[in-house]
Amino acid sequence: KYTADEMERDFGKSVSDFVLGVTEPGNEPSFEERKRGYVNGLLKAPIESLIISAADKINNMRSTIEEYADNKELFWKDFSGSPESRIFFYGKIVETIKDRLSNPIVDELENVFTEYRDFLKE
Repeated sequence: KYTADEMERDFGKSVSDFVLGVTEPGNEPSFEERKRGYVNGLLKAPIESLIISAADKINNMRSTIEEYADNKELFWKDFSGSPESRIFFYGKIVETIKDRLSNPIVDELENVFTEYRDFLKE
C-alpha cells in the first residue's frame, strides 16, 4: 500500500495534499457512507483536488464500462451499492465538481457519467 508519507516524499506536500483532499475515506463500512464522505470532502477540497477527482472518476467509469460490458453480473459481484445508489452518488460527485470547477474536464466528466448511468440501467 502506497502511503501518504511516501506520496509526500515522492511528489511533495502540495501534490500529496491535493490527492488526499479527494481520497475516499477507507474506514466507512458501506458504499453509501464512503461516497457521502467523499462528496462532503469535495465541498472543501482545493480546485486542484477537484481536477484530480474528475480525471479519476472519468477513468473509473470508463474502465468499468469497458471491463464489464459483457458481464454485468460479475460487476455486481465485484462492487457494492445498488444501481440507484451508484447513480445517485456518482451524480452528486459530478454535480459537486461541476458547481465548483470551471474547466473543460467537467464536460468530459458529464459525458462519461451519462454513459455510466446508461450502463447501470441496462
